[in-house]
Amino acid sequence: MEPLTPDDPREVGRYRVLARLGSGGMGRVYLARSPENQQVALKVIRPDLAEDPLFRRRFAREVAASRSVSGPCTAGVVDAEPDGKPPWLATTYIPGPSLQDAVLAGGPLPESSVRELGLGLVQALTAVHAAGVVHRDLKPGNVLLAADGPRVIDFGISRVVEASALTGTGTMMGSPGYMAPEQIRGKGVGTAVDVFALGAVLVFASTGMGPFGEGTAHLLLYRIMHEEPYLGAVPEPLRGIAAGCLDKDAARRPGLPEVGAVLGRGRSATALFEPGWLPRPLAATPSTDPRHILVRAPDGRGDTGDCPPTTGSGPREVPAAADAASGRRRVLLAAAGVAASAALAFTGRRLLDGDPPKAGTRLWRFPLTGVLVNRPTVAGDLVYAASNDGTLYTVDAARGERRWSYTTQAALGSAPYLVGGVVYLGSDDGKLYALDARTGAKRWTFSTGGIVHSPVVTGGVAYVGSSDGYLYA
Repeated sequence: MEPLTPDDPREVGRYRVLARLGSGGMGRVYLARSPENQQVALKVIRPDLAEDPLFRRRFAREVAASRSVSGPCTAGVVDAEPDGKPPWLATTYIPGPSLQDAVLAGGPLPESSVRELGLGLVQALTAVHAAGVVHRDLKPGNVLLAADGPRVIDFGISRVVEASALTGTGTMMGSPGYMAPEQIRGKGVGTAVDVFALGAVLVFASTGMGPFGEGTAHLLLYRIMHEEPYLGAVPEPLRGIAAGCLDKDAARRPGLPEVGAVLGRGRSATALFEPGWLPRPLAATPSTDPRHILVRAPDGRGDTGDCPPTTGSGPREVPAAADAASGRRRVLLAAAGVAASAALAFTGRRLLDGDPPKAGTRLWRFPLTGVLVNRPTVAGDLVYAASNDGTLYTVDAARGERRWSYTTQAALGSAPYLVGGVVYLGSDDGKLYALDARTGAKRWTFSTGGIVHSPVVTGGVAYVGSSDGYLYA
């Protein structure tokens, strides 16, 4: 959240603009307040799009359809002026992290939470389809996790920007990894594409990775068209319904009532959500992350959702899953080094917590018993640093305090790799370690005949080189 600049409006329609939340391909997004004291996410369309008559007509039509959607698990359009100068729309502002951020920061959800999540998505998509709207862009970034149930956002809007892009440039829109085969082909797109995406979202929530792994957009689209989804890490009771939703033949996918019946195990999909439907850290901590209100551009630029390279190899920077005491934070690490005293020090800038420190200001310093010979990895509110004393240190990114550590049988020269709530670490003892990212508990180890170098994980498979002269998968 940023203060308004001289170029930002102070009022749009009947709303008083409070702060800038971000910008997307369609324009700028603001936090605003109505005369009734309701906070909304106000999206102001950029001028070049506002001058396109075809875009305006489609925008008005889809906004009207979206406003007809209502349900306990939707966060839809509450107000709009498609003919305004500039056009704008206001959506419900929901405090809570996106599913994307929550899983990347804290790991996969437990099966019970995934079932509740799925029931909420069934409710939301049922309401969306009843209004004659196809979402077309259901993905973890478009699902918010509130204490009283999940919320699906940006329904309907994706269809108008997709239509504009297809007309103007021939560009295919959507989020690779969550698009149904018929959506990729651009033929016969109906409500079944949302069922396919629902299955993919459930896999992500269960495993921390989409059913077709990670990679470039072209690679993900190829896998969707020609390969079977990877479901080996999905809990067995959920595997069947996930596979059904991900059937490449739209006619064979289950309907939403069937999905709800399987997930609910006899419980109605319209039942109210219990307060404990989310794991405690998520349920206790609202989010100020504004990214859930960004929309994709009609020309394909702007918010890229789950599309690589942001989900590719290497460390991720994701919003912190804050604890209740400190609130949610985002820390951008700008520099890291090892001091002569073998201490791990970071210089950074707090983006949401008051005034940032001056450039080069040390925020904290964490002592190591060895030497850090490779880059650390940052994910959510934690920093993972592997030392040549054989210990992986996990440090609170905001305060520099130890969360947990794990010691192997030899030096660690590789960089930690984190995906889906698991830290993968190669050791000089010849083993690849898989550790729980939040607790440090050992999931499994794999032995080679030599020193194990930095691993890479994609599609549910870990790839690692060893000094024994072999590449292992």
